[in-house]
Amino acid sequence: MATTFWWRELNGSSGSNTETTLTNINFGNSNSANLTPASYPIAAGNNSYTKYVIGIWSGDFTQINNVKFWKASGSLVTGETIQMTGSIEFATPSATDAGDPAVVTAQPAVANVNIPWWQYEGATAWFAAGPGGVINGPGSGSTMPMRLQMLTTASSPAGPVNTKTFAITYDQQ
Repeated sequence: MATTFWWRELNGSSGSNTETTLTNINFGNSNSANLTPASYPIAAGNNSYTKYVIGIWSGDFTQINNVKFWKASGSLVTGETIQMTGSIEFATPSATDAGDPAVVTAQPAVANVNIPWWQYEGATAWFAAGPGGVINGPGSGSTMPMRLQMLTTASSPAGPVNTKTFAITYDQQ
């Protein structure tokens, strides 16, 4: 059996999050997954809602580790910033600036996404293994939630912004 990877987004409130399999990681002014930016525009000078995404693996593997996430392509427009942290507990998404660092724009040299050492399906608590972490297979496992957010300034252009592509790599044994 092969190893399968997919993205999920956590939404809802801190006490009762919902998980949705992702077809996109679009930013908008709504706490929802798979959104269409034109339906949920971010006004210049405002921020998107924070997005909590997790990477999930299942199948026949011995170990998954060394998870790295970055913005692989797509230029930032004037006044636009995308923030990312790779190890955070889920909180109710909001449009308040989360204060995370800017997403890196090249593959990092070391893992920047954590894997929890304990979790269970539907859990709201995650415990980080420290930088990196390991999923032992076969079976399934996921990353810690990664929080992403798009911030804009008053000088950001009106209308939809250009497409960005995020990448994730990992070692599989």
